[in-house]
This record gives sequence, structure tokens and C-alpha cells, in this order.
Amino acid sequence: MPEIYEEDYHRIIHKHLLQDEKYYLFRAKHATKSYWKHLNGKVLEFGCGIGQNIYLQKDKAIGLDISNFCKNECEKRGIKIVQDSRKIKDNSFDSILACHVLEHMENPAEILREFHRLLNDSGRLVLVLPVSCHNKPYRNWKSDRSKHLFQWNFAAINELLHFIGFKIKLNSFNYAYGYSIFYKLPFFIGYNSLQLSGFLRNRKEMIIVADK
Repeated sequence: MPEIYEEDYHRIIHKHLLQDEKYYLFRAKHATKSYWKHLNGKVLEFGCGIGQNIYLQKDKAIGLDISNFCKNECEKRGIKIVQDSRKIKDNSFDSILACHVLEHMENPAEILREFHRLLNDSGRLVLVLPVSCHNKPYRNWKSDRSKHLFQWNFAAINELLHFIGFKIKLNSFNYAYGYSIFYKLPFFIGYNSLQLSGFLRNRKEMIIVADK
């Protein structure tokens, strides 16, 4: 299934990131403010896409993505990227960030075990996941642009992390709605407007922090 996440997918799902440098930078600043407060040391972003979450921290982070298109886009921006975690030694990272990735994985337990292997003994995992808000019947997967395979809530992901051997440190919501509107504002105003709009519309993502 890796071929699904090549250029066509990203030009549909992440078109603003690819077409508008100011939007890309806003998302990079948003990631730094929202996610990086939980990260430390040498960081791996698993499923980094085109690298906006680590762009401003690329001196202490590398990305991992199976997509050749994403590899090329990251390298254009000076972001270090690898494509196969199996080539990375045990205990190589202080922190791992996986942002809107685990819901795409066919084998989430196996992926979490790989995170556990890659983290050092005091390592930290930060997962960012979409919120499962509704219990709806299955849709036509071909019409699902996001290509999600799993729906998550705090209970489900906490139980799986505990089973793998992680210690849960934080479960929180991060509210955000209107990236394509508020990125045009000065960052402080845009960021706070994004959060307020997300809270009012109940549009949010889950942030789960777990230690090895």
C-alpha cells in the first residue's frame, strides 16, 4: 500500500503545504508550539510527509517516510530523511513524533513496538491522532481521501501503548480549525484564532505522550 502515499495523494491532501510557502511556515510554527514542548533531545518524526513538523527543528531531528515524493520534498528543504526504520539501531532517539500517522498503519501494534525499540531507555513518544467522534457504518474506502484504516480514542490507544510497554504521561486535546484562513495573520494572532475557532467548532486532535 505504500504507493497510495506518493505524489498524487500529497497534492490532494496537502496541496496548501506544497503551493504556499507562507502556509507551510505557519504549519511549521504551529507544530513547534503545539508538539515540540513535549519533545526533547534527538527526535525522529515517523511519517514526516513533506517535513513541516520538523522543519524549524531540523538541526536536531530527522524524518522517516516511505514516500519517494516526500523524501525529495524534504531534501529540498534541508531536512534529513530516511525511509526504512529497520536500518536504524536500537535506542537511537530521545523522542519520536508520529503526527496523524498511526491511523494509516495496517499494523499499529507492530509500529509501536518499533518505536519502543528505537527509543532509548528514557525515551518519549508523542502521538498526534484524529479524534474518533462518531460510530458510523463503513464508508467506501475509495472515496475516503485521508485513507484512514483505524479510528482512535484515548482508551483504545492508551490500552495498546500499555500493552506494548509504554507509560502514559499525558492525554490532551489540541483544538484547531481554519488553518487556510488564519495562516495569513501574524502568527500569535493566527495561532490563537485557530485554537479558539477549533474550540468553538469542537474540531480537535488528540495528543498522547508516553515514556518508554
